[in-house]
Amino acid sequence: MLHPDFQNYAHYFYESRLKEAVAAAFERFENRLNEIRDGARKSAVKGISGHALVYKLFEVKALKRPYSKLGGTPTARAAYEQGLTGILSGAVSWIRNAYSHEKHNLPDPTPTEALELLFVASYFMRMLDLAKR
Repeated sequence: MLHPDFQNYAHYFYESRLKEAVAAAFERFENRLNEIRDGARKSAVKGISGHALVYKLFEVKALKRPYSKLGGTPTARAAYEQGLTGILSGAVSWIRNAYSHEKHNLPDPTPTEALELLFVASYFMRMLDLAKR
């Protein structure tokens, strides 16, 4: 049920290494952003990483808003794009960074909480797939 890029991470979950499962999924998400950046070959995104990269990728049109029919006015379309860039950027700065750099400051997730975060990561990967087309 999860994004195909996460298939090799199931062992973390089955080994009860739940923080590592979440970290691996969101690190893959960030790495996908980096791959899109590198494939874009645009000087404006060169050297950009982390949460700021999402905004730059949309700005230079390396990513396009999925579901382009959403928003009947320029204001509504801008709001959808702002919302999408915000949650994708937040995934890097709020979840990925915390689970990769400060696991010790996070409580151990329950299996349900870990699955919820994995589903979020999977959904974000699918949005990147759609935005890259």
